[in-house]
Formats: sequence, structure tokens, C-alpha cells
Amino acid sequence: RAGRRASVTEARAIARGAPAAQLPPSSLVHSRPPPAGAAASSSSSSAPPSGLAQDPVAATVSWAAGAQGGWSPGEQLAPGSERFKPSEGYFVVGSWDRWTGFTKLVPRGTEKSTLRAEVAVKGGSDVEFQIVADRDMNKHYTPRRKVLISVPVTGGKSEGILGPTDLPSLHWTLKAPAKCKSLHLMWNPTGEKSLRWDFK
Repeated sequence: RAGRRASVTEARAIARGAPAAQLPPSSLVHSRPPPAGAAASSSSSSAPPSGLAQDPVAATVSWAAGAQGGWSPGEQLAPGSERFKPSEGYFVVGSWDRWTGFTKLVPRGTEKSTLRAEVAVKGGSDVEFQIVADRDMNKHYTPRRKVLISVPVTGGKSEGILGPTDLPSLHWTLKAPAKCKSLHLMWNPTGEKSLRWDFK
């Protein structure tokens, strides 16, 4: 019950308090067109388009309550059943190219369960990104709580990541240090799922 109450609180924060720049692109959550009279999405290179959902609170709470280590969109896993396995792998998509390209996360070094990717970023910029499976915007992953770091940091980590899902969710928003040139991501899709990042 405590976990469900926490999910409700976080979902309401998403629906009521998060500005458009803190929501994932609409293509990550729904493919339906915006309602008549809806404002046009931001043209900023760093801010993704506004996310659209009929009832983001109910949708996110329902999903978070059933997500136990990962499940395919629209399907809840029974205890002991096989976990989600992507057919093409995992990718990162973000604001550095206006959310248009997919950079694959690949194994390197001795940590076979950790997948890595590197993308070029502009020093001092706001960097926003999402992890997805199979180049599919409807199979994205979300941190349990909003990751919004507005001061430059060289690195960090998120644990207990949920997904994949096609429902309204959160993504990562970081502030790149002034002299950095790239963002390094280390994604572990096993167990509780974790994501580490470093600016270089």
C-alpha cells in the first residue's frame, strides 16, 4: 500500500506540476494527434514536444502498480514468467539532436551486463534523454522519481528504473559542465535496472 501511495503522489506531480520541458516527447507515450485548439509544441532544440495523455494520473498509477522488473507494453507479467527481452537492443534518444536519432547502448569491457553509449553534447547546455528498447518510442524506461539536475555535475546514477512502457512517464534532465564535450551512459537492464552517467 505504501508503494502504491507513493506512485499516486508521483503520478499527480507529473500531471499537475511538471512543465512541458520535463515531459517525454509525445511519441514516447502516445501516437494520437493533439486535440483541436492545442498549443503548438516548443521548437527549442533542448525541450521535447509536450506529452499528451487522456488521464496521465490513472495511466501512470496503473502501470507503476503492476511494473515489477519490466514488462512489455499492454502486458503484465505473471510471477516467474520470462522478463522482457528486446529484439534489437537498447538505445538512447535525447535533446542533442532534437530527439531524432537512436544511439545504441553496447557492451564494453569486463562488465557484460552493463551497456554503454557516448553522445556529443554542448558544454553548459541542458541535456535531456530517455532510454528505449528496439528503437521503439513506445518501449521507454523511466526513473522512479524526477531526475532534474539544474547545476553542472560530472556524473550520477539512477537505480530501480521501471519499464518498458508506452504510458506517461519521466525522463532524465541534466546540466552539462561548461567544458565538457560528451555524455557517457552506462545502462544495466538486469534486476532493478540502473543508469550511470558521466560528462567528459
